[in-house]
Amino acid sequence: MAHFKSIIFVILVLALGTSYPHPVQAQYNNDYPRSSDRFGQNSVRGLDTQPFSEPVIRKSLPPLQENLENGSNGAIPSFQGLGRSGLSASEFESLQRKLTLPVKSKILSDLLTGVISGAIQDSLQSSQADETNLERLELLLRTGQFRKLLSMANSNDTLMRSLLFRTYFAWALLAAGQHEKSCETAYNIPVQPNALPRKALSQTLLLNAYCAARNRDYRSAQLSLDLARDQGSQIGIPQTILDRLASGTKKRLGVPKQFRLIDYAFLRLTNWPPHPALFELADTGFIVAVVNDPDISAIIRLGAAEAAAKRHAMTPRELEEAYLRVGVSSIQKPDSVKFDRSNNVSGRVRAGLLHRIKNTNEPGQKAQLLAQFISSSRSPGLFPVAARIAAKEIERLPQSPAILRYSDPLIEALVTAGKYERAAQLIRFSNGGRNTFQSAASRWLVMLDIAQANNVVASGSGIRVAEDIALGGQMNPDLLHKLITVLDALEYHVPIPLWNLANEKPQPSRGFLPETGHLSRLTAAAKQNQTERTILMTISAIGPDDISRAHILVLSDTIRALKAVGLERQARQLAVAALVQDWQKIGIR
Repeated sequence: MAHFKSIIFVILVLALGTSYPHPVQAQYNNDYPRSSDRFGQNSVRGLDTQPFSEPVIRKSLPPLQENLENGSNGAIPSFQGLGRSGLSASEFESLQRKLTLPVKSKILSDLLTGVISGAIQDSLQSSQADETNLERLELLLRTGQFRKLLSMANSNDTLMRSLLFRTYFAWALLAAGQHEKSCETAYNIPVQPNALPRKALSQTLLLNAYCAARNRDYRSAQLSLDLARDQGSQIGIPQTILDRLASGTKKRLGVPKQFRLIDYAFLRLTNWPPHPALFELADTGFIVAVVNDPDISAIIRLGAAEAAAKRHAMTPRELEEAYLRVGVSSIQKPDSVKFDRSNNVSGRVRAGLLHRIKNTNEPGQKAQLLAQFISSSRSPGLFPVAARIAAKEIERLPQSPAILRYSDPLIEALVTAGKYERAAQLIRFSNGGRNTFQSAASRWLVMLDIAQANNVVASGSGIRVAEDIALGGQMNPDLLHKLITVLDALEYHVPIPLWNLANEKPQPSRGFLPETGHLSRLTAAAKQNQTERTILMTISAIGPDDISRAHILVLSDTIRALKAVGLERQARQLAVAALVQDWQKIGIR
């Protein structure tokens, strides 16, 4: 660790001419199943059931909100008017202390952002809610949800009457690169102890210190820093930079445990260039600020955008803009890169692929480039956002025979992006236009059924496909148990042969398990319709692992809990996310 810190220190003091390592090129091979591949002689039974439906009449999902992932801008709606217990500040702080941040699942991250922002807006009229809202706003700041804070202000004028909200709105403006407006907002917030809770007062004083230093008013900046320190703020890097600016000398920079947004703002006053190696040590605000800094090179901003996307703080549109911002002369050409599943591909390669995708009209070549882009984006956290970028291009592809070779990764991206109707069309096309289970692509019907893609597939038809795959020996024991867990939690009628097959296999025990009693408390909160508490407890139950590696007991109880509070659509999305990583490997030789 000491050696790593010394490396970071060297990076901190490098001049603007710092050079960056050449991106690693991975060895890849195209090994997705062809559309003509079958699951095996015994796996497809010539069913006369039609998986693709005429409009299906089924139980409708609660009209709580649209798919959280819909829309190219990745907007996250707020949950307002939901049943919740009215968490006290101490209860909220206790629950959020158990969260592992950043949240690994994008679906759960969006749920967390939505329920917190909804709770803030619901409690505007209650002055007693300020302490709880302080903790909620702090959590939005820690998770990098600056875009949500800005959109809340734009859609709700009442929020801006709250000094507490305006404090965090000013920080969102700073992260967005709107420094003048951020400082104007901060200067209009009184800094008396009785005006704001201590944490919020500290945040305002830090921001005032930066704004004064930016205007070369170093005496006022020092006063604000001293007051912020007295309120409990860490002022290491801001103090060092202020000393440099005031004295004109180069004072040695210490290496903090974490680089924060305020650190980035002060460092940029000296024209300090951020280095990608720091992103692992930086909070999300620091990284988002790099993305929104027009004076930083497009390559570094792209690295920051991918890092922010992995923390669910970047929309598909913003990440796409970061890829396309990289000039053609700076990208790493993907021509000689072979794509498999090693994930060892740089952002420059993805930028090059996206440039070519945008400028290619031939369906087969475009489909191949899209398959490569999808395959190169499998690092944790990045794939859900990259899949939405790809899905937008896939929807424009004509149904040409030339794309069939690449139909499998294209369908996977569409399923991940929630574009179920287009996914079903591509499955049908892979089957030669027939309503039968003919190709390896048919296995994605299971995901469509679990997602309950209304009017796209007949209810239960995917379960028949899952049974075929399992009985045909194409499903490993862990995936089989996970599938049955998901189906049972969603109250499907699980076929007896699937139960019998699972009983012959050892039940997996891998995955994080929360403290004793947590799952029973989660179930109780859900039954009482305590939405905010349920979502916080769901995220802490899953723990530090990606949802694809969740313990099956946790997976079952969290899906049931989300359903119980009216979030069946998100429960189904979570179920798909838990399965899709292993599902795309079925049939690959």
